[in-house]
Amino acid sequence: MRWKRASFKILIINFIFLFVLSIQVLAQEKSVAISSFKKIVSKAEKFFAVKQKFLAKEEFPDSLTGIVAKIWECDCVKLSFDIKISDSLISPFLGYIYLDLKERNNEKCGNVKIGEDYYGWDNEVDPIKNAESEICYRSFIPEIETYRLNFAYQNNKWVVKGAYNVSQGRSWGRLSRAFGISTPPPHLPLSRPEAIKFNRKWTELFK
Repeated sequence: MRWKRASFKILIINFIFLFVLSIQVLAQEKSVAISSFKKIVSKAEKFFAVKQKFLAKEEFPDSLTGIVAKIWECDCVKLSFDIKISDSLISPFLGYIYLDLKERNNEKCGNVKIGEDYYGWDNEVDPIKNAESEICYRSFIPEIETYRLNFAYQNNKWVVKGAYNVSQGRSWGRLSRAFGISTPPPHLPLSRPEAIKFNRKWTELFK
């Protein structure tokens, strides 16, 4: 009986020791994750300190080529971030960068037109040629929308997973594609070298 009691005490002590150790390891890992995510946030702050443009392409059956492309300009008026612990062993931490963006695009100079409305170009090159043409741009209402960039901490590094439109409550393929993240249609990957080059600072931002 004494032997059983002693064994039980040893098991309890070992359990407590392992529990405390796991908490310490998690706390240390969280500290490293937070530190590395703040570096990512710093990159985003520097990037969005000025207006940024990217080229977006999507399916459009009414154009001659079946696609429409346009330049989107993003003016970030506010940036914040958050980190949470998840219940996943693969991704123990989740990171979020929130962006309040004013957006506009240059579609009104495009060659894809239905009725009186212009939707952009039927190719990837012409939007870039008109990227700096102020006359081509128009703003949208609501003027500011909030987006969330989703990150997961995997294999000791942060991986950007996609963009989410908080204002509309849904994933946002256009912005995800800008960062080089695969998304289902209607948003499409770029194929022309000059188009890929135009978006390179976006696709390489979080690598």
